[in-house]
Amino acid sequence: MLCCDDLVRENSNMDAANKMYKLCEENNWMPVSMKNDWTTIYGDDVRKK
Repeated sequence: MLCCDDLVRENSNMDAANKMYKLCEENNWMPVSMKNDWTTIYGDDVRKK
């Protein structure tokens, strides 16, 4: 399950990400953190609005 928890590199919502982490724990799903598991989220030419 993708958890959008990177406040710096993307438009994240920590409340939603925390709910996703809880769902992962309850359902034995593997969480994937955009903050900790991805080296690149957007390419060099993409800018956050």
